[in-house]
Amino acid sequence: SQGMRNPIMNFALIFEVLLGATLCYVLAINSIGTRPLRFTHWFCAMPFSAAIIVYDEIRKYCMRQTSSITTDKISGRTVRNPGWLERFTYY
Repeated sequence: SQGMRNPIMNFALIFEVLLGATLCYVLAINSIGTRPLRFTHWFCAMPFSAAIIVYDEIRKYCMRQTSSITTDKISGRTVRNPGWLERFTYY
């Protein structure tokens, strides 16, 4: 239930992508020595981004499996005790 709720980081992510595309494709900026990339050149990064996503999902699954959840019988409050993996890899 984390999501992308940080508006500053969301803005920075979008700005970085737009800045890279602008530097690559806007002709007025091409005077600094850049040239447009072919569409197929964007696909070189796809396996790496997929590997990062798969790694992160496996890490999150392992964190959920190694953490214990207990419920207080009196108050009904749920207490989550993070496991080793969550304590040392969760940022």
